[in-house]
Order: sequence, then C-alpha cells, then structure tokens
Amino acid sequence: MRWLWIVPPVLFVASVILLATRPAAAGWVTGLATVAVPVLALLAAVRLARGSRPAWALVVPVLLVAAIAGPDHLSGQVGITLLCALSAVALGAGLVRLGGVRGVVLGLVALMLADIVLVSDGTVEAAADALSNTHIGHLPELSHVALGTFTLGYGDLFVSGIAGAIAARRPGGQLRVAALTVAFMLLESAFLAGRGPYPATVPVVVALLVDELVVWLRAVWPRVRDSGVVESAAAVSVLPVAATVGDEDDDAAQSCIAA
Repeated sequence: MRWLWIVPPVLFVASVILLATRPAAAGWVTGLATVAVPVLALLAAVRLARGSRPAWALVVPVLLVAAIAGPDHLSGQVGITLLCALSAVALGAGLVRLGGVRGVVLGLVALMLADIVLVSDGTVEAAADALSNTHIGHLPELSHVALGTFTLGYGDLFVSGIAGAIAARRPGGQLRVAALTVAFMLLESAFLAGRGPYPATVPVVVALLVDELVVWLRAVWPRVRDSGVVESAAAVSVLPVAATVGDEDDDAAQSCIAA
C-alpha cells in the first residue's frame, strides 16, 4: 500500500480548506474527534502495555477523566494533550507500517509545504477559529490542544506521531528527533515571534530529515572512505609496475643500439 504516503497531505489540505470555508463542518470534525481520539489512544496504550509496561493500559481512562472533569484547567489540558498525542502515535505507527518509510517521509514534506502556504494566507487560522468556536455540550474538545496560550492543531500532533514512528526504527532515534524538534521550534518561535501563527509542522519534519541525513551519512561514509583507501593503494601499487616496465624498455633499446 505504497500509495498511502499521499493520505497525510491530502487529508490535511482538505480538512483545513473545509473548515475555513465551511465553519459549520467543525461540528462533524469535533464529534468525530470526540469518539476516535480516545479509541486510538487506547490502542496506542495497549500496544505500549505489552511486555513489561502493563500500567500503560490504565493511562487512557485516567487522562479521559481529567479531560472531562476540567477541560479549562491545566490538568484537563494536559489530559487532552496526552490523549491526542497517544492517538497520533497509533495513527503514525499504522501509516508507517502500511505505507513504507520513504513514501511517508515524502508525504510529510508535502504536508509541511502545504502547511506553510495555508498558514501564510490565513486559511489555517480560519480553520482553527472554526474548531475553537465549536463545542459539544460539556465534553472536552479533542480536535485540537491548548496549554495556556499555546495551541496546536491535531494535524501538528499527527505529523509528530508519524515522525516518532519513523525515528523509532533506530536506537535513540526518537530522543534525537525530539531534541532537534525542540531546538528548531525555539528557533522558529524566536524568528517569527509577534508575526501571528506559524507552521508547527516545520520543526518536526526538518528535525526528522536532519536525523535521517546524519544516519545515512554515517552509514555511507565508511564505505566511501574505504573505497578511497583501496583506490589509493591500487594507484600506488601500479607505479612500481610501470617503472619496471619502463626500465625493461630502456634496457632493450640500449641493447639494440649496441648491436
């Protein structure tokens, strides 16, 4: 199912444009998120609970209670954020497994570019406003997350989930990508401070690309270095042979002259 790489950018663009142009659709999106996010978060927690970490299976009910009890308080906001993050982990892991790493990385780059364009022209902000103004009773809003004044769309968490699934293929990959993401996020926020919303997908995708590039260079460099050493050794070994042939030719010429 290699064609799945196109799902993230297409889904992202379609949902943002739909919410920006049809704010009434936010009710459907919020309702879908209210049902799907806890289910996906539970799947991710059960997967993490396999082996020596059974306590993960109990995380989702606790987070859900915190989110319902106080969605406007810090504990509720943390619960909503972690629920959305866990659901994004489940989606990201499934997409990488089915779509393949190279294709999914290509899809992330396309999504990042689309995010930059849609943030620049105000479409993402209009879509975010539509979601923020939509409520289903007293249920927590699971279509986006907010910690104080800091807000993230679900698409941003989705990209993080995919990047984490790709980075998890190598030991320490998730920590490296997470650290790079924080560094690039701080740089982005410092550079774009006071200029309105900015694309939160950029630090994640750039961090993943940098890590993949470094890993690739580490794998390729020893072969390039060894190849260079072999070629140098071969060139050095040819020199004595050429000198010997030249000496033999000179001896033969001198013999002919003497005769």
